[in-house]
Amino acid sequence: MTFRAATLCALALALPAVGAPASARADDAPRAAAAAELADGSGGANDAAEGSGEVPPAALLRVHVRAARQAPDAAPAPLGDTEVRVHILAPPHSVVASVTRTTDAAGEALVEIAPVPGARAYAEVEDGRRFFSAPVAADAAGDVELVVDTFGVTHDPSVIRAETVSTIAELWEGYVTFTQVWSLAVSAPVIYAPEMGNPASFAPFPMAIGAEGIHVIEPEGLSRVVGEVVWIGAEVAPPGVNEDPARLVVQFSLPLESDTLTWTQPFTRDVDHVTLGVAQTSAFERFPSLDVSVDVPMCGSGAVRERDMCFAVVDDDPTGLPIRERIATRTARGSARAGQDMRVTTRGWPTPTRWERPAGAAVFVVALLGAIVVVTRGRRRVAADGDGVRADLHAQRAALLAAAAELEADFRDGQLVEQDYAIARERVRQQLGVVYRRLRELGAE
Repeated sequence: MTFRAATLCALALALPAVGAPASARADDAPRAAAAAELADGSGGANDAAEGSGEVPPAALLRVHVRAARQAPDAAPAPLGDTEVRVHILAPPHSVVASVTRTTDAAGEALVEIAPVPGARAYAEVEDGRRFFSAPVAADAAGDVELVVDTFGVTHDPSVIRAETVSTIAELWEGYVTFTQVWSLAVSAPVIYAPEMGNPASFAPFPMAIGAEGIHVIEPEGLSRVVGEVVWIGAEVAPPGVNEDPARLVVQFSLPLESDTLTWTQPFTRDVDHVTLGVAQTSAFERFPSLDVSVDVPMCGSGAVRERDMCFAVVDDDPTGLPIRERIATRTARGSARAGQDMRVTTRGWPTPTRWERPAGAAVFVVALLGAIVVVTRGRRRVAADGDGVRADLHAQRAALLAAAAELEADFRDGQLVEQDYAIARERVRQQLGVVYRRLRELGAE
C-alpha cells in the first residue's frame, strides 16, 4: 500500500489533536490495544503517543526522522528546532495517531511507538508549505527512517526540463490532429511556480508552426496560448512533492491540403526522449488503414542540419503509444536540445479530392489512453434540403452524449485515472462543439 503527497496531506488534515486519545476500530482488538499504547492523553506535545512503560523496549518501533531543506547551490541544510509529525495510518486509510517531536540541531528526531498491525508511518514538516516523507511499514518492532526533504520556490522557468514528449498524429476530416504530452521535471532541487502578473515567469512551449485550434487540456485553466506558443502556468516540483508528476497535454491541428504534410516544431528546452507516432489507421470507413511514411533527419546520416534534432530509429509499432494504445503507428524516437527543431515530412495521406465529409450516424470506437471514446462516422452524401444533415448531426450528438456518459461511468468505477479521463472528456467535448456549431449554422439549435 502506497500513499501520495496529496493523499497524505488530506489524511493529515483529519488527524486527531496532539495529545488527544487516538482513534481505533472497536472491532479490531489488536489494533485498538496498540492504539491505546500510542496515546494516553496525559502529556504535552513531545509526550503524546509515547510508548507506555509496559511495552518492552525491544518490542517498540523506533522511527528516526530526518528533515532537511534542499538548495540548488548548496548542500542540504538540516531543519533544526522544527516540529515534525509522525502519522500512523492503519488500513485501509484510518488514522490511528499522530506524534509530534522537535528536531535537534542536526534536523533529527526520534519517535518510539508500539507497532500497529498492518499500519504504515509517514512524517510531515511545515516549511512554507507541507512536505511529506515516503511511508514505511509500522507493523513490527525495529528501526525505520523517515526522510523529509523541503524545497524553496523559484519563478525562473529555465529550471523546467522536459523528460519526455510524446506526439500522436491522426487523420481527422481533412486535418491531421495532434495530441502531445510533455512530462516535466526541474533541473534543480527547487519548486518552480509562475508568478501571477509576471509574464516572464511563465514557461514557453512552442507548438508546430502553423498549428490551428491549440487547446491546453492539462494543466486545465493554468496556461495560456499566444499565437503558436503555450505558456504553462502550473507548478513543477521535484519527485514526491506533488501527487502526480507535472504534465503538459496539448491538442492542435494542421490542415491537410495534399497527400504530403510537413511540419516543424521548435524546442525551447532539452528533451530527453522524443517520440512521434503517426497513426496507420483512421476512424473513417473509407480509409480504415493507412500507409503514411515518416521522413525525419536520422542520427549519423551526415545530412542533418545543425538546427534539426535527429531521430535514432523509425519503425512500425502495432501496439501504439501510451497516449493512444492499441492503435498501430509508424514511430520515430530521438532526443532534442534547446534551440533545435523537430522537422517531419509525412506522405501517403488521403488527398482532399478523395474526401467526402462524414455525416452519417454509424458509430465507431477509438481507443484513447485505455478509454473508449465513441464518436460517429459514415459515408453518405448530404441531402440538398439540409434535412438529412440535421438528422445526421442529431444522431452524432446523441452518440457523443452517450460517449460522455460512458466516460463518466468508467471514471467513477475506477477504470480511468483522472489524467486520462480529462483528455478523453476534452476530445468528446471538442467534437460536440463541432456538432452544435453545425446545427446552429443550419438554424436547428
